[in-house]
Amino acid sequence: MPLQAPATYTADAAPGGRVSLLCVDLVDSTALIQALGDGRAGVVLARFADAARELFLARAGREIDHTDGFLVLFDDPVAALATALDLHARIAALARDHAIRLGARAGIHCGEAITRENSPDAVAHGAKPLEVEGLAKAICARVCSLAGADQTLLTHDAFEEAQYARRDAFGDPGHLRWLSHGLYTLKGVDDALLIHEVGREGHAPLAPPQDVEKARHLRDDNLLTGWRAGAGQEVPGRAGWMLERKLGEGGFGDAWLARHAASGEERVFKFCFQLGRLRSLQREVTLFRLLRGALGERSDIARIIDWRLDEAPYCIESEYYPAGDFATWAAAGGGLDAIALDTRIGLVAEVADALAAAHAVGVLHKDVKPGNVLVARGADGKPHARLADFGIATLSAGSRYRHGRGIVPTGMTAALALGESSRSTGTRMYMAPEQIEGREATTYADAYAVGVLLYQVACADFGKSLAPGWEGDVADPLLREDIAGLIAREPSARIGSLEQLAARLRALPQRRTQRAEAERRQARELKRRRRRRWLAPALALLSVLVLGLAWGIRRVSLEAQRANREAATARAVTGFLVDLFKQADPEHTRGEQLTVREAMDRGATNVQAKLAGQPDVQVPLLSAIGQVYLALGLFDQAQPLLKQALDADDAVLPRGSDERAELRLALQDTEDALGHYTRALELGDEALREAQALHGDESLAAARARIAIGNSYNGEHDAEPAVRNLEQAVATLAEIAPRGDDHAEALWKLAVSYIYLAREDDAMRVLEESLGMLREHPEGNQTSIAAVYETMAGVERNRGNFRAALTRLRAAQKIYLDLGLAEHTSYASDLFSIANAQSLLGEFEGARRDFAASLAIYRKAFGDQAYPSYALNLKALGGTLSNLGRFAEALPLLRESSAQYARLPNLAASNVPRMQGMIGLAEVGSGDVERGLADVRASVATLAAAVAAAPDDEDAIGNYVEAALTAADAEQLAGRADGAHRTCDDALARAQPLQQHALIYNRVRRAKLLLCVDRTVEAAPLLQQIDASGYHDRFLDRLRRQAGIATTTTPDAGSAID
Repeated sequence: MPLQAPATYTADAAPGGRVSLLCVDLVDSTALIQALGDGRAGVVLARFADAARELFLARAGREIDHTDGFLVLFDDPVAALATALDLHARIAALARDHAIRLGARAGIHCGEAITRENSPDAVAHGAKPLEVEGLAKAICARVCSLAGADQTLLTHDAFEEAQYARRDAFGDPGHLRWLSHGLYTLKGVDDALLIHEVGREGHAPLAPPQDVEKARHLRDDNLLTGWRAGAGQEVPGRAGWMLERKLGEGGFGDAWLARHAASGEERVFKFCFQLGRLRSLQREVTLFRLLRGALGERSDIARIIDWRLDEAPYCIESEYYPAGDFATWAAAGGGLDAIALDTRIGLVAEVADALAAAHAVGVLHKDVKPGNVLVARGADGKPHARLADFGIATLSAGSRYRHGRGIVPTGMTAALALGESSRSTGTRMYMAPEQIEGREATTYADAYAVGVLLYQVACADFGKSLAPGWEGDVADPLLREDIAGLIAREPSARIGSLEQLAARLRALPQRRTQRAEAERRQARELKRRRRRRWLAPALALLSVLVLGLAWGIRRVSLEAQRANREAATARAVTGFLVDLFKQADPEHTRGEQLTVREAMDRGATNVQAKLAGQPDVQVPLLSAIGQVYLALGLFDQAQPLLKQALDADDAVLPRGSDERAELRLALQDTEDALGHYTRALELGDEALREAQALHGDESLAAARARIAIGNSYNGEHDAEPAVRNLEQAVATLAEIAPRGDDHAEALWKLAVSYIYLAREDDAMRVLEESLGMLREHPEGNQTSIAAVYETMAGVERNRGNFRAALTRLRAAQKIYLDLGLAEHTSYASDLFSIANAQSLLGEFEGARRDFAASLAIYRKAFGDQAYPSYALNLKALGGTLSNLGRFAEALPLLRESSAQYARLPNLAASNVPRMQGMIGLAEVGSGDVERGLADVRASVATLAAAVAAAPDDEDAIGNYVEAALTAADAEQLAGRADGAHRTCDDALARAQPLQQHALIYNRVRRAKLLLCVDRTVEAAPLLQQIDASGYHDRFLDRLRRQAGIATTTTPDAGSAID
């Protein structure tokens, strides 16, 4: 049975602790006595005991027991091993002196034990002065019994600690050999133990010990036995490279510092002693060569110089950095808090740069931590980071090198193709949630690790792990923002470009200055608002109206009678502004508080009525007020004013002037918002022709015109011409105005085009680039940042990452609320998207609430006027109420949406029939079955005819499939299962072109159609993907129940179960 530690001890027993034990005895002492006789043998044994005790005393060993041999307690295994080696030398001399065969065996073990000092009285009565109790004592005796003559065996911990000893700790290290003999089972010990040997060449056996009664070898084909590294040895196969000291160990094996005997150059050798870990070494070499081939030599990636992977001992040879890793370097400098924050942040920025470069060729590191960041002193005298240890790194799914293409060393492709998984673990403290959960790692996992590293660096403690409330540890708000952007729960919500992160970190001083100035401006503005609150509506208009005044004055300054006309224009505009401000003054209006909208309405009326005969004054004011309406999202009010201003005589608004170009683009934005895309494109084409004629094809004006044209094509969902215009605009701006607001806008709108083409990866890439530009100058760009977040949410929604989409949308929502835009149509649009994401997740009650809040904003802004976004909101809220089974409430909203679409020429043809189907479903649900079925069937017939007329039009096909599913839903509600089956069967045949795009919506459509026609086996894999996204709706859940297929997620408790 296993050996057990004693249960109780005397009051003098010391608490359990780690001890180093040496057990040594003479081999076959009984035969010695028989050969020499008692007298001579007694002399030999006494000299052995004297020599042993002299050595014990020299190294502070405390004798525990003595029979045929000794059990000795040492402070560390280094002293125990040095004593054993010296004792073997003494015994060899003793054997020569007596011309006899004599040898000792030694066992060394480190482990937990309890020591007990006995009292002098107890010692006087025969007790030992010091006793050791516990399993460690028994293990040491077993290891000693396993050893042969002249052999010293050590368990693994003792062996490893001894390897760290000084080079001269054991005398001349030149002939000392370090070996591993593998696993052995010891009687009474549950777990097999690694057994090693240290001995002098020519004296020690340096061979695996033979099995004995209480210790037997256990075969392990994964473990490489034989040679192990030790100070003073030459590296096998590397002539002249002598091992100096052990630097550390890990899952791969051991790392050692070596120095060349002739040149004195230092390098690191990393040895691998497990065949299962050899692939890790091969992968590290392969990926380093891939990186070097693709990127060239980089100073921020630790350099691998050579390797030995064809025979044991397997190793790689790397550059040596004396300062060590990040944590070691920091400790040597007095700790992280003793190092300037900017220096610490700079090192993290260099790590981000190195990772960004690796990601660019598809390499994921997956084990970013302080221990894998080496620090080197550069030529500038400053510390610099070197990213090291790609041992568990892998290639991303999309890397062109993944299947052996590109720069992969011959014969090593298998290191990447086999045994490689992006789920391989790293260090838990730095692992992203998806890694811990066993999901595939992406570049976002490396970004998460950088976030943890940045957090630790910011709070000056490498021992701190991320936990709720971490923000309180980071004083700098900008660093908090950067960290938060890296450690989001969902990978897609994290900062995607580590290159941009590095730039942000290096720009921290400038960002702090900009933030401080922005806060000072905000404080001054708040103070002004508090002092003159009644002026808020008028002041909101002042800047644009004054621009109008400046425009009028500048234009008339070119006239012959400049002085008189300037004065007249100035008096007219000033009088207009004074009158407008008086209307906003509560004293002048007897306490009436005007809103910005009311002030604008009165101003527009006055401009039309009072300035009709003064075009020099009227035109700039019409333009200014129209653009304010546009900014407020009041497009119907903006459009006639902007059009009237643009139709002004050339003498007032010269052809080719910046004012006319800006006005035309403003009007084009308005027409886009109203859904008048044909007119918008005409305006864009005019702007482009004029820009090319006056400024050239590669000018800023031409680029802005192309952005506007691309936006109009996006409005029509005509993505190919949108991409052509926007990509050309991006290329132009990258040359003449890089990283400015226009550049960021062009990238954002290009992403929208890519989304329409189902190019989600390209869309996310340019969105991250756009976001990085906007974040460089966040003041004044907050609404643009919110818009980018919303578009990123669209990408995530298409990918089926609905939770990630919701996270992006909530970030945009916070921006709008922080800016005080809770009643703006942009905020309404974001609320709509939030509600849509909730609806897709089956959270229908939350969706209903947010759809209703969004609709309330639109109603207040637009009244009964028709707008695309207004119509869509009505449709979505009605659809959500239908999903909740509240069909009677849904009907009036759906009918109002249909009426809105009927008034929008560009959208009527596809949306009015679609609304007819949704109305029909609500009618069936409300009890008007025959009328409802007639409506859904008419909807399907109309949209089927549209597909017949344009069989390759995917938008038409998508509309038809949605109408067919709505009809099938209604047929089932009405108890007409056969009608539902026929409708879905027809739709399946027409829906094939949609399958080329792996969008979540297409999977949902196809799954519903298949379930409806009882093809459940084909639907099963689609349902797994749908479940992973969290998608739910009432009809799909009903179809699943009918097919007997469970769902892995639960819809909102508020959803209808029919």
